[in-house]
Amino acid sequence: MCFTIRGGQNPPPLNDKMTKNIELYLHGAGTADEKMITVPEDATVHDVIAEAEKLGFTEDFEAAVFVEDGDRELDHSARLHECGIKHKHHVHCHRCRKVTVTVNFNGQKTHSFAPGTRVSRVLHWAADAFGLLGVDAKNKELRLGDTTGTILNSNQHIGSFTHPPKCEVDLYLTGIVEVQG
Repeated sequence: MCFTIRGGQNPPPLNDKMTKNIELYLHGAGTADEKMITVPEDATVHDVIAEAEKLGFTEDFEAAVFVEDGDRELDHSARLHECGIKHKHHVHCHRCRKVTVTVNFNGQKTHSFAPGTRVSRVLHWAADAFGLLGVDAKNKELRLGDTTGTILNSNQHIGSFTHPPKCEVDLYLTGIVEVQG
């Protein structure tokens, strides 16, 4: 039975437990843009996948969800709070369980990361892989495509630059170019 109060508002549910909503930043394949979704705080990972599907982030209920910089795929039946996901957290929904990243810089190095891994973590790995230290390591950025390609923002997720079913991305490690003016 549904009740309506004057002004068109519905009464609160008749149970003592009020479910609170949380907002999450949702990331996915093929776009560096994030979307804000609102879900109940007791929602499951599967509920996040359903929201991702509505927004066009995935067409696959078998998609995996990762917390930002997390290496482990979340269980679809797990509640968000069981995974440590809270209000304003970043999550990544993706078909790929791992993204193979090849970085070019005086040769090539390859490593696999979870799709929700931030670019800053990939950059740190690349500097270490090429033996860069100190200023040499800090004065670098990752670019998509080639040495003059799009500069990746350190807070973006590496999975955002893939286009499944291809679960790989080629990057270039370059010096930071400072514009003088």
